[in-house]
Amino acid sequence: MTTDSSNHRRYELRIVQQPTIGSAFHENLFSRIGLAPPLIVELKVLSDDNAEVEAFDELPFLLCQCSLVDESGRSADMVIPPTPSAPASAENRPTGPVSAPAASTSRRGRTSASGVRRRASRNSGSGTITATADANKTPGRSTPSSASSTTPTSATPAGVAPSLPDTPPTLTDASPNRLVRMLYGTIVASPQPFESPEGDVRPFFFFPEISIRAPGRFKLQCSLIRLSLPGLPSFGESAPDSGPLATAETETFEVVERQTYVAPYITEVSRHFARQGVPLLLPPGATAD
Repeated sequence: MTTDSSNHRRYELRIVQQPTIGSAFHENLFSRIGLAPPLIVELKVLSDDNAEVEAFDELPFLLCQCSLVDESGRSADMVIPPTPSAPASAENRPTGPVSAPAASTSRRGRTSASGVRRRASRNSGSGTITATADANKTPGRSTPSSASSTTPTSATPAGVAPSLPDTPPTLTDASPNRLVRMLYGTIVASPQPFESPEGDVRPFFFFPEISIRAPGRFKLQCSLIRLSLPGLPSFGESAPDSGPLATAETETFEVVERQTYVAPYITEVSRHFARQGVPLLLPPGATAD
């Protein structure tokens, strides 16, 4: 909670609903599963005497941003992805000459199998099959010889599945070019007035689709910030880098691998807001009633 001395308003963020489980998506960006149940945060604006203020004139300039932290509170927004195995080096690839299979050719430039048989019959006494081919006339059309052909092998690097650590490194552990985001989806929301479960209209922030890349135990940290753009009405004289107006943090939840993930039941809070038109991405076949 922070007090804005210029307009005598205090701001609070209250966690109405918080996630309990998530499914790690690793590199599968297009098949992400959002944290469940979805995060819902309520905004409260209070006066100096703790009376609640209807700050609808200020709502268009307020945003709530989510960031990811681990159990100890350390930032987990960025991690280092695993390095895939390098392709086979030139030293490991076959470098020796590969003997080309031999065959005889006809006048039209095609391989003649009968010519090979005739030559083989003439040389049957010595047990040797002799075949000749003009490589300039018959490219790519040859009959392999079981006695002299050699098949090269190519080294194909196997794909490495991403396995990020449970405790992500900090930004100082690697170059920014190697870092990837842990948090994807709806991580910034604007306040929207809806009827609360208690029956009164209040501003809420909805985060229906937050996904996390790697498994582990995490918390979401919510920060209330105010837009500071030229020409916008001023609701405070605080500097843009003075910090958030208010913060809130969820309890610790677990992100598991997809094959062990079991979605929880839809909560009554989710149904309450879904009935009012909030897009909370209910499972297929589920209704808000």
